[in-house]
Amino acid sequence: MNNRVVRWLMGIMGFAGFTSCNNFGVAMYGCPTVDYQVVAQVSNEQGESIGDIKVSLVRTNNVEYPDTLAVGLTDRYGNCSIKASTTGFGSPETLTIGFDDIDGEKHGGQYESQHIEHLFDDFQGGDGNWYHGRATAQTQVTLKKE
Repeated sequence: MNNRVVRWLMGIMGFAGFTSCNNFGVAMYGCPTVDYQVVAQVSNEQGESIGDIKVSLVRTNNVEYPDTLAVGLTDRYGNCSIKASTTGFGSPETLTIGFDDIDGEKHGGQYESQHIEHLFDDFQGGDGNWYHGRATAQTQVTLKKE
């Protein structure tokens, strides 16, 4: 009799499992993503382009553990473009864009670091599902000598 009860319960549970299937759409697994892009032009106070300046994009909402999303260097014309793909919902987020002279006296001398907060709030090209779009920051920065 014990086996009959067990088989009956297994049958009921199996039937319940099939009736709970979602027929309204496809199940999706993963994390929502966004893309960030920073396009920067860096010059000195005389308007001359500065090469080899480190440009970084950092999520600082958790000050104890900042999250560096992307890093790049300016070319000899002072231009740099960096991109990061990360989890996010395409909602406004303020990220820090850093400009640091890492080559010492090369390229006209040692320059002071500059960090700016940028609100990424214009996300475009999302697919309506897990990809929430791309937001771009375009900036021109003038660094001062130390």
